[in-house]
Amino acid sequence: MKLIANIPLEQILFLQADTNYTQIFLSCGRTLISGFNLKKYEDFFEHENFLRANRRYLINRNHIHYYDSASSNLYLTNGIVISVSRRRREMIESMVA
Repeated sequence: MKLIANIPLEQILFLQADTNYTQIFLSCGRTLISGFNLKKYEDFFEHENFLRANRRYLINRNHIHYYDSASSNLYLTNGIVISVSRRRREMIESMVA
């Protein structure tokens, strides 16, 4: 099964759930659409450098600029801000800090 065609993982900024699809945001500014749901990618990237911030986002840790624990927001290197769910805050703080 091929989930992402010939795209190096370091080029993936984050993946965003979109109903039964997943949008894949790349560092070059392109966005790809996949027919797989986000859970499939979470399982596929289980041993890679990705973390689940909330029910809609799977983020490449290499593209996290910093985590603001006061607002529970992740700031990515491209300026995107993604909120972290309450359930995942402790885990994210330990992984990003």
